[in-house]
This record gives sequence, structure tokens and C-alpha cells, in this order.
Amino acid sequence: MAEESVQSSPSASTSNANALNLDQVFGLKVPTITNPYARSSLKTKRIKLTPLSKKACLIHGIEPTALREREYASFAQPGLDPEIQTMKFEAYNRTREKLMELASNERSKLLVARGSANTSVLNDSISTNDSVSMMSKTTSSSSALYRKEQREASTVIENEKRRLEKMANRQKKELLRMLEFEAKSQKIMEKMRRKTEEQERKEMQRKKEKRKRDLQAAEEARLRELRKKAEEDALTELQRVQMQEQFERDRKIEQEMEMREKEAKKIARREEELRAKKQEQHRLITQHRSEQQRQEIEEKMKKRDEKEREREAK
Repeated sequence: MAEESVQSSPSASTSNANALNLDQVFGLKVPTITNPYARSSLKTKRIKLTPLSKKACLIHGIEPTALREREYASFAQPGLDPEIQTMKFEAYNRTREKLMELASNERSKLLVARGSANTSVLNDSISTNDSVSMMSKTTSSSSALYRKEQREASTVIENEKRRLEKMANRQKKELLRMLEFEAKSQKIMEKMRRKTEEQERKEMQRKKEKRKRDLQAAEEARLRELRKKAEEDALTELQRVQMQEQFERDRKIEQEMEMREKEAKKIARREEELRAKKQEQHRLITQHRSEQQRQEIEEKMKKRDEKEREREAK
């Protein structure tokens, strides 16, 4: 690790053996979970950073796990539109590269600051040794150490320059990708807007048709109610007419019966009068006959008496 090569002690090298710098973290991939419901239970393993990388992240509040690469499939969710998944994937990559750029720039500043401090300390050490003993062997060893540190510092600077060039190229690509993403986002938003408008249009059409069906159903119900009421009224009127006709028939029959009864009484009275008259006539005739018979008998007896007297007179 280039950033840790300047004056790293053996103990520090041992403690940082498993530590990662920013470039290594940027190259890590997040494990892809095929089951979207199991992602919440996945524990994120903490990343151990080198001192300078850790300090750069702490200064800007960057979580190292946010620098890792995530595959497109890791953004899939049940029922999520593929276009929204693509937008989330591209937004994550843009944020990831911006955080990487921010942390890398801060790390570069820390490297430059530490290189300057090492050079100053080394120069002070050489001056002190020269004043104590110009003929000491430490001078040659210090000079060799200084040249070695200078070479290592140059290597670090060269590596940093190459890294900055790569970052510039990556930023250029990111700019092009952002422009492409903006165009694609506008296209997606336009498509979503048209889709939303179409859905709203269909919903309005559905509501309109439903309202039409409801009005039609209400009108049919009103007509059915009117027909039912008309039928009930007609039935009521028919029943009233039938009752009136029955009443008239019953009254007529009753009147006819009364008339017949009166006529029968009248006939019976005439018959009774006729029968009484006949009886009276029969009584009179009988009486007349009886009177005639009595008179005839009396006449006969009178004649017989006269004959008897005449015979006695002789």
C-alpha cells in the first residue's frame, strides 16, 4: 500500500496487514442476495481501513461500505419497475464515485502533509548530527535514509499523479454517464408521465362509464318503480271497479228480490182475495140452494098438508 510506505514501523505493518485502502475498498463487491426478503437479515461486515484512508473517510463522514460496488440485481424488489431499478442503480454508482473522489482528494492532502512533515523532521535530524560530529558514520547512513525516503516520496507522488489521472478519466466518463443518465431519466420520466396520464385517462374513463352505468341503473330502477306503481294503481283501480260492479250487481239482485217479494206478496194477496171471494160466492150459492131446498120442502109440505086436508074434508 503506497500510502503507508513512508516511515511505517514493523508493528504498524503487522497491525495494518489486513487493512484496505480506498482503491481496494472501491473494488470490493457487495454479495448479491437473490431473495429480496433476506436482505434485511444480512449483517454488513465492517471494513478495516488503513490509517490515512480511515482518517479521510472520518473527516467527511463517509461510510466505507458505501464505496463498495453493487450489482444491478441487488436493487431488485418485488413489484419494482425495472426502469426505477435502473435509476436506483445508476444513482448509487454516481454517489459512490463522488464519495470516492471526495475521500481520495482528502487522502492526497493528508499524504502531501505527512510527506512535508517527514522531510522537515529528516532535515532537522541531519543538521543536528552535522553539528555534533561531521565525521560520524551516521551522516552517510542518514543520507542514504534520506535518499531512500526521497525515492519513496517520489514514488508516492507518481502513484498519486497516476491515480489522479485515472480519477480525471473516471470523472470524464462519469460526466458522460451523467449526461446519458439525465437524458435517459428524462425519457423515463416522460414515459412515466405518459403512463400516468394514460392511467388517469383510463381511470376517468372507467369512472365515466361507471357513472353512466350507475345513472342507467338508477333510471332503469326508476322506470321499474314507475311501472310497478302503475301496475299497482291499475290493479287497485281494477279492484275498485270490480268491487263497484259487484256492489251494483248485488244491489240490483237485492232490488230484484225485493220486487219479486213484493210481487209475490201482491199475487198472494190477490189469490187470497180471489179465494175469499170464491168462498163467499160458494157460501152464498150454498145458502141460496139451501134456502131454495127449504122453500121447496116447505112448499111440498104445504101442498101435502093441503091435500091431506082436502082428503079429510071429503
